[in-house]
Amino acid sequence: MKKAALCLFLFFLFSYTLKSQNQIPQIQLTEYAAGFNQPSDIETAGDNRLFVSELTGKIKIIQNGIVHPTPFLDISMTGASIYSFCFSPNYSSNGIFFVYYRKQDGLGQIVMFKRNPSNPNLTLTGSEAKILTLPYLVPGGHTGGEIAFGPDGYLYITTGDDGLGTRKTMGDSPGNAQNLKTVLGKVLRIDVSTAPNYKIPTTNPYQTLGDSIPDEIWARGLRNPWRMSFDKQTGDLWIGDNGADHWDEVNFLAHPNLGGANFGWRCYEGSHPYSSNGCSDTTLLIYPIQEYQGWVSDTTSGASVMGGYVYRGNLYPALRGHYLYADWVMGKFWTLFRSPNGQRINTFQGILTSSPVTFGQDTSGELYVASLDEGKIYQIGLKSTLSTPTINVAAVPASCGLKGQSVNNDAKLTIQGNTITDRYDFTFGINYTGTANYTVGSKTIPLNGVLVADLPNPISPQTITVRIFSITNSHIDITTTLASTTCIPCQFPAPQPQSIDTSACIGTILNISVKGCSGLYTLKAFSDSLLTQLSSLTVNNNFITTPTLTSPLKVYTACVHTTYPECKSNYALLSVKTHDIPVAFNALNITNTSFDIRWQASRNESYLLKYRVKNTTSDWITLPVLTADSTGIFSTMLSSLNQATIYEWAVSNVHCHNFTIQETRTLSCPPTITQLVGPVAPATYQAHEVIQSKGTLLGGSTSFYAGKTIILAPGFQSASNSTFSAQIKGCD
Repeated sequence: MKKAALCLFLFFLFSYTLKSQNQIPQIQLTEYAAGFNQPSDIETAGDNRLFVSELTGKIKIIQNGIVHPTPFLDISMTGASIYSFCFSPNYSSNGIFFVYYRKQDGLGQIVMFKRNPSNPNLTLTGSEAKILTLPYLVPGGHTGGEIAFGPDGYLYITTGDDGLGTRKTMGDSPGNAQNLKTVLGKVLRIDVSTAPNYKIPTTNPYQTLGDSIPDEIWARGLRNPWRMSFDKQTGDLWIGDNGADHWDEVNFLAHPNLGGANFGWRCYEGSHPYSSNGCSDTTLLIYPIQEYQGWVSDTTSGASVMGGYVYRGNLYPALRGHYLYADWVMGKFWTLFRSPNGQRINTFQGILTSSPVTFGQDTSGELYVASLDEGKIYQIGLKSTLSTPTINVAAVPASCGLKGQSVNNDAKLTIQGNTITDRYDFTFGINYTGTANYTVGSKTIPLNGVLVADLPNPISPQTITVRIFSITNSHIDITTTLASTTCIPCQFPAPQPQSIDTSACIGTILNISVKGCSGLYTLKAFSDSLLTQLSSLTVNNNFITTPTLTSPLKVYTACVHTTYPECKSNYALLSVKTHDIPVAFNALNITNTSFDIRWQASRNESYLLKYRVKNTTSDWITLPVLTADSTGIFSTMLSSLNQATIYEWAVSNVHCHNFTIQETRTLSCPPTITQLVGPVAPATYQAHEVIQSKGTLLGGSTSFYAGKTIILAPGFQSASNSTFSAQIKGCD
């Protein structure tokens, strides 16, 4: 029965593969962060940070591609090796996370920690609390190593069988994987909502009183399940279980599942019989969804499967629904697609990095993988499929002399991407007719861009074949004929402004582009008659310099020349006039609804003015352009304003749009402070509001503003400890 089912599965797999092979996405790795010491797990806390654990006992944070210098958790002094960790589903509110580490005595330990309430990038010192101890006894035995929360909110734990991994010896010598009296070689499920205490979920499958079966057990029959994951979308469970000598396997359980599954070890290794000792009814076993030959069967295939994740991100729609996994020893990667009707496509993606030890998933569903030996984290993406670009080859000289002579006759190979989605990242091999191959090398064409490659000294005319290789060594051959061309003289370099407007403001930088024939030239700039050399430059089709303009109302001139000491012949000029930024006087004639503003500027220059209420989101009110008179003064009045309100106003030269901000407050009428009362003169009083007041004060009249000090002289003292008052009037 088992053989018939296997044959039927292979038939459907083969048929589905033929129909879909041209739709299989090709993955690629891009380095995301580096500098880790034996990374072991990658997790997210539900924000924009990635957390990476190390076997040396630390958890570090990556944020925006940068590794924080201070670890999030550091238990390295205890000698603990962190295998896995995960964050509480309510981490944002309770700050609790869980860690699975192996102690120096060999025991496995599940513990909890708390986030530092004063710093979300640190763990609270002294917050560690033990939850569960795993009784590993064999030094170097299999320990599994994953903890993760399932879609039901319970904590799942994979444990190893505690057997040694020595090649060509009987695996699981303690016989733990099929033994329901031990938690080893299992998947455990516990409720940690009351951590550090835990409860047994009421739906766990082995809860008969007196059966001597640990209630924590949820599934059995595993050898060394280093990594498991839950599908972010469906809740399905995926487990990568390291095989013994012949087969490594990926196991799958669809959600929802009642538990009690038996994945078969050591009765079976993968879907192949291994040992019948201690095996009961094997018809109830769960066979792997995917397997590959292990170390003894094929030493080039692999030796240690690394379970991954189902991709549910948004960056690569073609990758959605594909399960990614790898082999730690060989560095091989695969994608496994499971259609809704159960048909599967397993695709070898290539050897992409060394020692892939764990996968990770961020909040958005994008995937990452860690290299143990390299200490690097890679982000997983897609490589575009190979499409046919537009290719042209012509014997266009690389450069010409000033008089039009040909400097060399190298040809140019031009490859144009067809659409904005095309990306070519392949090796280009050029076959000359009747000559040996010439390899340009690995090149990349930008999106919708152009790649230009030099072909040294071709004989024109002749036929050239361009071969473009894909990542799977498939290729496209495109043949073209190399036509004869003549050299076209280039133009003498000429400075050009970055834009048509040749005006600029002082204190700004103007980009000057110099284009023309290749060669060595001198660029000079001067204001009026003072000549100042900026730099000596080599013009190669395009050169940009950025001199700083400092003097107002000057005409800066840039010139380019060859070997001449000054710009007298064989030169080109560019003139740029600078403009000033006005300096404001204080606001005058301030009332409760208006005030005047006056500026000292440059005569006959024009300026822009706008104003608005400060600290609001209201739009700026723009006034008509103002022009300074022959003395360089221009002014305006702002009216119909709000009482006791701070207004900010901005002014700029019309050529610059570089605004200077000032502010003025309108008056409050009458003043909000109407009486000053003091004990004994002499005394000093301070006005606290922007007001202008006229009236009778101590037998006379005066005016004052905010910040002005009023001193009462001793002559106004009438008697010891007497008081006096002063009435302030304003805006009348």
